[in-house]
Amino acid sequence: MLIGSDVTIASDTNNAVYSNVANSVLANGGNVIAPEGNGIYFDTAASDSSITNRVGAFISGPFGLFMAGSGNQIFTNFGSVIATAGGAVGFGSAAHVALSNHGYIGSPAFGIDDESLASDGTINNFHVIEGGGPLGVGIYLKTSHSSITLINNSSKATITASVDAIKVDAGCFTLHNSGRIIGDIVDNGPTGVRDVIINHGKILGSVDLGGGNDLFNGTGGKSGAIFGGDGNDRIIGGKGNDQILGGTGNNKLTGGPGADQFFFDTPATNVNTITDFKPAQHDKIVLSATYFNGLTSSGGTLDASNFHIGATALTPSQHILYTPGNGFLYYDLDGSGQVSGAAHFATIANHLALQLAHIHLTSADFLVEA
Repeated sequence: MLIGSDVTIASDTNNAVYSNVANSVLANGGNVIAPEGNGIYFDTAASDSSITNRVGAFISGPFGLFMAGSGNQIFTNFGSVIATAGGAVGFGSAAHVALSNHGYIGSPAFGIDDESLASDGTINNFHVIEGGGPLGVGIYLKTSHSSITLINNSSKATITASVDAIKVDAGCFTLHNSGRIIGDIVDNGPTGVRDVIINHGKILGSVDLGGGNDLFNGTGGKSGAIFGGDGNDRIIGGKGNDQILGGTGNNKLTGGPGADQFFFDTPATNVNTITDFKPAQHDKIVLSATYFNGLTSSGGTLDASNFHIGATALTPSQHILYTPGNGFLYYDLDGSGQVSGAAHFATIANHLALQLAHIHLTSADFLVEA
């Protein structure tokens, strides 16, 4: 089916364009407008379907378009898709998703609402995907536990939202970002799934990787704070001043260039390895006073009386212990090890380089936060 550039299709009460015909193909060059329902609704059962929205074309409704078929559901956009209430572009639970956006997709709720349980999906963005309003989400994923959604955001592309640029309630994703992402990236899905983010662009928001053994590689890019969550994560910061929170697993953390901060805000029951801690670069280890009891500070910097180089505290106030030979950091609750012993909570992996350069860890390299 072809809708010409001089054609407007509108419905006052329902979907403007509806198809339940197997293997439906639609090319829209005009205007599809539905004040009620979807601009376009494809319910094509177990078959492939394809929609192309051409340059200058327009699709609008409370919901822009929805593809409910169980085959390959392919949407290519060069024009504009604008929802007034719900998702601008939505996919049903049986869809095999393939979306390529070269135009504008926007909504006061979800820019893209992907709830496919069928298989891995792909979202390629070359221009703008937007979720506005008080609950705005750029890309929303509620997919199967085993499926991986591949999201590619190109160098001139933007995924933007008033709240979460990318939000995951189920499934997992791999994100390659070379453009801009405005808003947080949040994985609220079940534990045990692996997210991968390769960021060479800008993420103007925080990143919460959730459960699973995740990878964040920010080499060459910039981002907000990075939260590892549960699992044994690999986190590599970008070229800015990164804030990295490994979380509860045994994580491997790299700050990269810039004055980076490594946060420890969970009980000292796991070990995070910092690969490139550089005191001369003003890197800092930030300790939560909630879980590291007994620490005192001046202007936020750990008091010298709380720090000791050696495996055993010599005074009751020495709570943070460092052994340069192996780079281990310990937390001693009472400064004597009598209550529960000293807990190994971090490893400075480049300890040998620090020693050879005659750069020693001191209390000034630690901050204490409430």
